[in-house]
Amino acid sequence: MEEIEEFYNSFVNNYDVMTFDQGRWDTERPFLSSLLKEFGWRKILDAGCGTGGEAITLAKLGAQMTGVDATWSLLEIARQKAQDAGVEIEWFHDDIRILKHPVLRMFDAVFCRGNTLPHLLTIEDLKATMSTFNRVIRPGGHLVLEWLNYTRILKTRERLVGARESGDKLILRFHDFHNDHLVFNVLTMDRASLPSKPTSKIEVTWHSTTLKPWTIDDVEPVLVDCGWTVIFRWGGTDKSHFVSEQSKDILLVAKPNP
Repeated sequence: MEEIEEFYNSFVNNYDVMTFDQGRWDTERPFLSSLLKEFGWRKILDAGCGTGGEAITLAKLGAQMTGVDATWSLLEIARQKAQDAGVEIEWFHDDIRILKHPVLRMFDAVFCRGNTLPHLLTIEDLKATMSTFNRVIRPGGHLVLEWLNYTRILKTRERLVGARESGDKLILRFHDFHNDHLVFNVLTMDRASLPSKPTSKIEVTWHSTTLKPWTIDDVEPVLVDCGWTVIFRWGGTDKSHFVSEQSKDILLVAKPNP
């Protein structure tokens, strides 16, 4: 987890710009509201919560939220955002493979979205995480997983993940492809650093980390081995039918076996 924390610490002040935090949760609010109405969840764990946008949105919808992340600096921003939003959320610095804090248990639902899963680089890490999620869920609860559809990405060799602009900053996210993994890059260009002289260079920062491009065919057998049954396979928050080589995302809802 040290590499993950170092990676996100390196551009923590640009994280919400990169993820389009404010606009994203305004857009996804109806989807999250529909899940709460359909399943009746009250106590939810956001595993890999980042700066807390999803947890705060769910809290505003009436859920009792707990957020966990491996990066202290992101959690500090999440705490301030929750305070500003007037919602109470418990935040924990923890490893989702373990979830060592004893109070992290008996959740109605565990959310693990935002492409958190690819930070788990080995099948052992993936199994440990899915087993841990099963341990902290209450009987009859659910697991919500979402990550990029790497079957499509690996086929098309699509490098660009996203581009965001805020003021003088432009942030690009893109992949480099390797044999069994990806390198995820975040490139930030600050145009405010560009002086009047045309010979000067724009200020550029570049941060990278390793990801494992898990496909649905990789993850579903692990879920089964760890005591889960998948009940929904969607291609995103529009609840569209998942199509292996076309859908942008993979969104799974699973329940623990009795």
